[in-house]
Amino acid sequence: MTADELAQSIRNKHDKLETDCKQTVLAVELVALQMKLAALTARVAQLERDDLERTQTQDAKHERPIKPR
Repeated sequence: MTADELAQSIRNKHDKLETDCKQTVLAVELVALQMKLAALTARVAQLERDDLERTQTQDAKHERPIKPR
């Protein structure tokens, strides 16, 4: 193997490692975003349940007949 071939081989391996590293970073960022999305989705669902419960409670209060004094 000549010096030029060795240099080219090293450059190719370096480029592959750099690409692999970038792909790993992107994969980690994707997982982090998926976790954030899951947390936000759960939070929205909780807020919707809370809102429904509050609405039902308010509706129940309005449905009670007023007792005459």
